[in-house]
Amino acid sequence: MNKKKNEAASKIMTGLQSFQPAIMPAIAIIPLGGLLMGLGAFLTNATFVEMYPILGNPVISTIAWMLRNSGQFVLNNIGFMFAISIAMVYSGYEGFSALSAGISYIVFMKGVGTILGITAATVPENMATQTTVLGIPTLNTGVMGGIAVGLLVAWCYKKFHNTKLPLALAFFQGKRTVPIMSICCSMLLAFVFSLVWPLIQSGLQASIGGLVNSENLLAMCIMLFISRLLVPFGLHALLNTPLNYEFGTYVTKSGESVHGAVNIYMSQLADGGNWSDIAFYNAGGAFSILFMIVIAFVIIASAKKEYRKRTLGLFSGGIVTAFLTGISEPILFSYLFTCPPLFVLNCLFHGFSPYFAKMANMYVGTGFAGGLMDFIVYGILQGNAVTHWTRAFIFYPIFGAFCFVVCFFFIKVFNLHVPGNRDGDFSDDDEDVDVEYKLAGNLKLATKIISNLKGKDNIISVDSCATRLRITVKDVAGINKDSFNKLGAKGTMIAGNNLQIIFGLEAPRIKDEVKAVLTGNTIIAVSNKTEIKEEVAVPATGKLIPLSEVKDETLASGLIGQGFAVEPTDGLVHSPVNGTIESIFPTKHAIAIKTDTGKDVLLHLGIDTVKLEGKPFTLCVKVGDLVSAGTELGTMDIAMVKAAGCEATVCVLFIDLKDETVKLTKTGNVRAKELGFVDFVKY
Repeated sequence: MNKKKNEAASKIMTGLQSFQPAIMPAIAIIPLGGLLMGLGAFLTNATFVEMYPILGNPVISTIAWMLRNSGQFVLNNIGFMFAISIAMVYSGYEGFSALSAGISYIVFMKGVGTILGITAATVPENMATQTTVLGIPTLNTGVMGGIAVGLLVAWCYKKFHNTKLPLALAFFQGKRTVPIMSICCSMLLAFVFSLVWPLIQSGLQASIGGLVNSENLLAMCIMLFISRLLVPFGLHALLNTPLNYEFGTYVTKSGESVHGAVNIYMSQLADGGNWSDIAFYNAGGAFSILFMIVIAFVIIASAKKEYRKRTLGLFSGGIVTAFLTGISEPILFSYLFTCPPLFVLNCLFHGFSPYFAKMANMYVGTGFAGGLMDFIVYGILQGNAVTHWTRAFIFYPIFGAFCFVVCFFFIKVFNLHVPGNRDGDFSDDDEDVDVEYKLAGNLKLATKIISNLKGKDNIISVDSCATRLRITVKDVAGINKDSFNKLGAKGTMIAGNNLQIIFGLEAPRIKDEVKAVLTGNTIIAVSNKTEIKEEVAVPATGKLIPLSEVKDETLASGLIGQGFAVEPTDGLVHSPVNGTIESIFPTKHAIAIKTDTGKDVLLHLGIDTVKLEGKPFTLCVKVGDLVSAGTELGTMDIAMVKAAGCEATVCVLFIDLKDETVKLTKTGNVRAKELGFVDFVKY
């Protein structure tokens, strides 16, 4: 029982450890969207345009709106970026996976919108629950829809990227199966979300009805807290909308009744500062941004000294964006996924930000998002007598220090893992390390790593991210993590049966070297790039010819795959590559081999020999057998093939080559098992 629990815990730990790197490509883009939108909003703000008429110039105005709309597009489609990022990273940065995720997310969003009957006309009437994604009217699922699609596509890639199909459908096999299956699965996922998500939305709406009808400041704070918690799920609009446009009532000096916290703030500002407690909803926005930035600095301060600059780099984009524009997504998502407990603390500070505004008796509101731009427009320009904006110099440091101490306390007392406070969170790539083994194309390094892991029989899987070698082993007992430091590692972390060995930016290359040693392939080091050489042997003695000269239009056209052919004079047939027998056709005329480097090879014996029902062929291998280039596979009775009116040509077809083409370096007479006659040329 304990063993099963440990295995389950190990799998969970592996998933959690791999999720953060999986979303980082998307996280890195979000601050750019925030900066573009914030700058564009600043340049198009009516107050600033009135103050600086040059901003109304058509050229400047067009550029400003382009910046604003481009940034808005990025922030509105974070789910799309998450889907691509997660699928891409989990599949080892495989292009087919990223393509599949992008298409699948579109199909998913379109499917949800179609099932629920959402149209462009219904979205404006249901802004709290519906939205437009990539121009598609659909349900608002936040980033959770993107995460679900990304994980689904990653699963499809691992499940189907080696799929074998009948010869007639061979064009769609292998990695080309992934987008097909991903799209089908995303349609099923759309049905699930269409059933479940509206129930969650309606349940949430029903539960907050009493809060909306209350004008109590505490009720408003509770709604703000819950709203921030729901940001990752895209459900925060269910609370923000009634808060903004339904919560509370104010009768203006002209006798007009106004509803909604935002409308009430603007009306009370227009009435010369006739403030009520509801106005602190908007006034708390500036404090919310303050707390968000302070928490980022808490994480930076908690980092080890040697990692502090790296941690600052992780959060700097979000800090600048939040300070200037008040846009929260870049910084919020940065620590939402790097340290969830701090995200919950942020939700608390955000929820009770109106109380902090009330304690300071400040009325600096938010019209855009609460950054410096709003502070100028709704604070300084309104006059200190109305907004009390000068109190920011007193209360911002006080409340900021309070937030800092609380969050720092939680990190230390509960030993929270935040970026940079654990060994191995970042690699010291710029330091020169005097090590026993060099890191440039050295097989000795890979061999020593395997040895330190108690041999290849103890290794289950080998992978890497940008800086870490990620290895899963059967048994960690006896593995000395300090032994990897002598090999140039900056640190090693062990969690369950999983190891993360930090080699810096060399990690992807070292991964290839370790895998190559495990599979027995040859490694060629070219400067900083490591390539695994595909060893190809002549499958039969005879005349080597280009595939285009084969007397079969389908094979010669390369429709099934690229390769070469031999017109045999000897009936012995040999394996052309190192690999595993994946399948043998019932008629024995075709053998599929998966090479050790991952290529799919089809060995086709004769032309139109499928009709001979296997009679000319005698094979000495079976499915699952390991073969090397030159291993004897069996015999072909050439005389029987020709007597039946067929060609005895032996074809070697490389199926689904991504960015390479097969080039023969010689033709003419060859002997079986001969090497060095073919190159794989990049294009």
